[in-house]
Amino acid sequence: MPSPHTPIPNSQTLGQMVRQRRLHLALTQRRAAALCGVGTRFLSELENGKETLELGKTLLVLKNLGLQLNLQPRACTPINIDPPTQGNALGLNTQTLAKQRTQTC
Repeated sequence: MPSPHTPIPNSQTLGQMVRQRRLHLALTQRRAAALCGVGTRFLSELENGKETLELGKTLLVLKNLGLQLNLQPRACTPINIDPPTQGNALGLNTQTLAKQRTQTC
């Protein structure tokens, strides 16, 4: 099993982790899907890294397999925001955004 703080950079990695957990629990996809309240097709697509799956169902699978998803800021990663010329949707001007980019590390 991955460490508790394994980054999940994409849906394929999440799917691999779900599959590893299911196999660790000695469950077939059919049995795991039934226990999680989702269809076998959904679980298969999740394990195969499909990017457009429903978040609520994904979280339900994680919970029922004894996993949880935690969010935290990435260490020393600049925010990549390209604001329109007059600011962005949050009403921040370009100087404010530039200042925030430098404060993330």
